This record gives sequence, structure tokens and C-alpha cells, in this order.
Amino acid sequence: MGGFGLAAKLTGSLKVGVSYHISDEWDVSLLYKGTYVDYDTGDEGDSSYFSYKTITHGPIISASYQF
Repeated sequence: MGGFGLAAKLTGSLKVGVSYHISDEWDVSLLYKGTYVDYDTGDEGDSSYFSYKTITHGPIISASYQF
């Protein structure tokens, strides 16, 4: 979560998935991630007013090697 007047009023992210440890060095993961961003600036009705509200989501597939 973010905010406090520094950037977005509210930002949040959620990640859900599974990870499989193949060996001491390798593992693979399958996740689904969603991120929400709520941003505005100025006063509504002004010509320079900006509002940005979005939800971005999708799958993440990863493999990692530890050495």
C-alpha cells in the first residue's frame, strides 16, 4: 500500500500461486498477480485535472536457479 500524499492515494498488490522445489538448485512457480492503482491530482473540473484508476492482472510463470 502506498500514499500519504506522496504519489498514489492507494496502491495495492496481491499475488497467489504455487511453487515447486525441483532440486537443491532449481524451483518453478506459477502465480497470478493483480495490482490496483488509484491516482488523481488537482481539483476535479480544472483543465489540468488528472485521474488514473486501474487494475492490472495476469499470470506469472518463473523458474529460478540458486547457486
